[in-house]
Amino acid sequence: MTSTLIRIVFSLFLLFLFIPNSLQAATGQRIALVIGNSNYKAAPLRNPVNDATDMARSLKNLGFKVILKTNVAKRDMGKAVDDFGKRLKGGDVGLFYYAGHGVQVNGVNYLIPVGAIINEETDVEYEGIDAGRILATMYNAKSRINIVILDACRDNPYVRSFRSLTRGLAIISKAPAGTIIAYSTSPGDVAIDGKGRNSPYTSSLLKYMKEPGLTIEDVFKGVRQKLRKETGQVPWELSSLEWKFYFIPPSAAARESSEPLISQGRETTEVAMANRPPTSEESSTFTSPTIGAKFVLITPPAGTFLMGGSGYDETKHHVAISNPFYIQTTEVTQGQWEKVMGKNLSNFSTCGDGCPVERVSWNNIQEFIRKLNDMEGTDKYRLPTEAEW
Repeated sequence: MTSTLIRIVFSLFLLFLFIPNSLQAATGQRIALVIGNSNYKAAPLRNPVNDATDMARSLKNLGFKVILKTNVAKRDMGKAVDDFGKRLKGGDVGLFYYAGHGVQVNGVNYLIPVGAIINEETDVEYEGIDAGRILATMYNAKSRINIVILDACRDNPYVRSFRSLTRGLAIISKAPAGTIIAYSTSPGDVAIDGKGRNSPYTSSLLKYMKEPGLTIEDVFKGVRQKLRKETGQVPWELSSLEWKFYFIPPSAAARESSEPLISQGRETTEVAMANRPPTSEESSTFTSPTIGAKFVLITPPAGTFLMGGSGYDETKHHVAISNPFYIQTTEVTQGQWEKVMGKNLSNFSTCGDGCPVERVSWNNIQEFIRKLNDMEGTDKYRLPTEAEW
């Protein structure tokens, strides 16, 4: 192990990834409508509002302009769809995400607003939102790429009441060219409402959306493989896409991943932070509004460099880092740790707030990152790679 690697074990730093505006522009204009409905009287759901909130946050970090609506009635849902259509005109990519109850009646899919009063099968048409309305809105906007994600196949409270109401959602046979429609499970089947913060489908989707260089088809394949293995649920897609789409383009995919290191005793661990891009590409410094950590901009040189050694676990390989990033100028201090975690685990806690934090485990660090992300409304804090270090 090199001396550089040894220094990583004894230093806890934050890193702030910088996405240039030019890269964002290269991805085209992206508009998203995200809706999550949980507070149903007949059958409340645990996950949809959390799912929608987390999806909106991730999409914002991926360059989307997002309209977020939660626990909305039919009128507000309709207005949101209309607003989405107006903003989407002339846009490159339109994305619609819905989490909540959805039902099919006579082969037509309806998204169920909060407050819907459904006593008979015929009520669904008047109380629900026809999913075809979203597709028509995208068609009229003439967006180049349309993405529809329906995490709406949860078991619903109406199946036993209506004669022809079928489990799950129906296949949408008519959609504009350049459209991909993703279901959280196969047509006619029901999806699982998760026991944690997110549904299994959305949790997996949030994970794969952040993988650089994956086409949208590869994202959904990854989600399907993960869910089928873990839950038996089989997500489904229909596509008429004519262009490749990446949530994170290949040009931003050169960041190398590395295994995290655990801190013991007086050792401290390096942590990375990735956040929203700054307002100016010329900014050479950044300060975290939550913990006051200061960062300096690093602009990696063009090309690749060789990493690794002769050890069996250190195979030599070429690495390229294509995007600038910010890295903290000092170790994470005990005071900064306590601002996020509420307590100081350091063995030398009497050293003072300015001393480096130590005696923190891998799980402690992951919890620190999660809480810091939540406090600043982002999902970009992370451990840095060896290459970035």
